[in-house]
Parts: sequence; structure tokens; C-alpha cells
Amino acid sequence: MVSGMVKFGVDKCIAMCYTRGRAGVELARPQKEIEMAKTLEITGDESRAWELLGELAGCYGDNGGDPDGSAWLPSQTISEDEAEQVLEAGLGRMVEVMYANDAGIRNWLGWPPTDDQGDEIECDETEIEQMQAAVEDKTAAWAHYGGYGVSDSTWVFVRKA
Repeated sequence: MVSGMVKFGVDKCIAMCYTRGRAGVELARPQKEIEMAKTLEITGDESRAWELLGELAGCYGDNGGDPDGSAWLPSQTISEDEAEQVLEAGLGRMVEVMYANDAGIRNWLGWPPTDDQGDEIECDETEIEQMQAAVEDKTAAWAHYGGYGVSDSTWVFVRKA
């Protein structure tokens, strides 16, 4: 990932991301296999961006650590209004992203569906590495939150132009 997440009360922010409703924050777990949205990509000094975002900074943490991937894309959408201070400071930009669960990313990559049922897909280390490499190759930027192959697995990515 880019660089280590600064401990700006991030554990508290992450807990809020998991427990608060949309009046505050909720963890973005795709209800469908793929959803499109516009959200904030952090492109500058993360520690300053986290300060400006306040509790929304937790949407860039993955259970106390950094998400996998090539970019700081949040686990849930952050609106332009919510991102205003970060944008004004020149620390981020609004981007069109796609949120996907594991079945959605497999489908988007053109891979065959698995025989698994429900929200969980069995993934071994080799398949995870193959998925990461394929996403890296086919996207302009990406992040992954949660465990691979489990119900909270969330892919966030920017399609190549």
C-alpha cells in the first residue's frame, strides 16, 4: 500500500465506520456484486487528510491496518461535501469508482463464477495473488478491504480510461 496509516485515532474511526449508520458512516459492503459511485481518493499527505476527514478517516483503514492496493480509496463512498476540506487543501480528488465483492470482481475480470454459494468464495493464496495482479493490470487504481473470499471482502477500483 502507499504508506502506513497514521494513528490519528484511527482505531476509533474504524470502529465508527463499522457501527454508525449513514447519518455518520457505514462500512461499504456491496449489496450487489458491483456498484458504481463517486468518492474521494487521497492523493497527498495522508496524515493531514485524516485530520481533515475526522471520523471518515476510518474508511481508509482495514481493521487497524492499511488496505491492499495501489491507492487510498475508501471502503465506503465519501461525498464531495464530506470531502470539501481535503479537496480545498489539494490532498485528494473525486473519482468514479466501482465497489465489488469477490463474485463481482471475478465477473468484472471475465473469470468464470465459482461453485460457492452465498457471500463467501473460497480463495487460496495463489488465487488471491492472481486476482490482485489482474486488478492491478486492468485498473488505474485499486484498494481491497476485509478478508479475501469472505462476506466483508470489498474491492474499490478506478477503471482505466
